[in-house]
Amino acid sequence: MGGRQGPGGGWAKARTFTDPAERAALHRATDEDRRRYMVDAMVPVACERCGTEVLVRKLTAQHTSVQWQDEPAATCPRFAEWAGTGTPTALRDGCPDLDSSIVHAVRAGRVEVPEEDDPAAGSADTMKD
Repeated sequence: MGGRQGPGGGWAKARTFTDPAERAALHRATDEDRRRYMVDAMVPVACERCGTEVLVRKLTAQHTSVQWQDEPAATCPRFAEWAGTGTPTALRDGCPDLDSSIVHAVRAGRVEVPEEDDPAAGSADTMKD
């Protein structure tokens, strides 16, 4: 099995980018990736129950990226309730009311679902209510 040896003879998992020009190019590419995935195409969606607003991007019919603008327990009654019981909110899949609001936003065309190259990957019709 091939690979690159790191310092001390162990296996290196990534290049070190000791050349300043390469390092600067990597940082620019990383910043561009971060902007593309974390900012571009994010659409504000408000929960129809409580009004909490998040940024949403559909990557596929099944994959939704949600960016909270504030601490969920500070703005979402469901998360506040879970946090109040001592349940770690990070273990929750999300707020079902917000999930429903996102589905409605997709069906209303406010959040676009990119077309998929692989028809076996599913469609917007397979989204849960």
